[in-house]
Amino acid sequence: MGGLLPTLMCIPFSTTIWFQICRKADYYRYMCEIMQEGEKRQATAANSLSAYQTAYDIAKKSLPATHPIRLGLALNFSVFYYEILNTPAEARSLAQNAFDNAVKELSGMSEADSSYKDSTLILQLLRDNLTLWTPDEDESEWTGAMCCSVSRVSMIGIYCWAQLCVPIAQILLVWDLYFIIG
Repeated sequence: MGGLLPTLMCIPFSTTIWFQICRKADYYRYMCEIMQEGEKRQATAANSLSAYQTAYDIAKKSLPATHPIRLGLALNFSVFYYEILNTPAEARSLAQNAFDNAVKELSGMSEADSSYKDSTLILQLLRDNLTLWTPDEDESEWTGAMCCSVSRVSMIGIYCWAQLCVPIAQILLVWDLYFIIG
């Protein structure tokens, strides 16, 4: 335990708050996915949108464009726009901006960098969503198979985002317990 406290003390307070805001946004989004249409779902979606926007604004200021957590947030936020708010143009715009900004900075990263592999994986998921969300010029409507593919890719994105967040969540849980127990 002696090595854990100094490690936890290195985590900036703003990072802890930012991570909690991300969790809140995801939580509201998951609630929206199982709710029926109505005022309660709209209020929950508004809460999610507000939390995602706050978290994304903080991430853009404090994390590099290639950071896996920032990319994962962009992935989840774009899926929220697409699946919950039904605004594919916003989803594509957010995903495309995150993808383009990260690709510009990716050349400066080394493959030996610990986050390089995670960043490229999430970039692939963003690109896959962009491909699925961009209708062909010849097609005026999406097919059922494409809609199923979007949900499958979204679930892969959620899984990857969760894999990145688990170690951070464990650290934050220990951090919270340390202050609760005292």
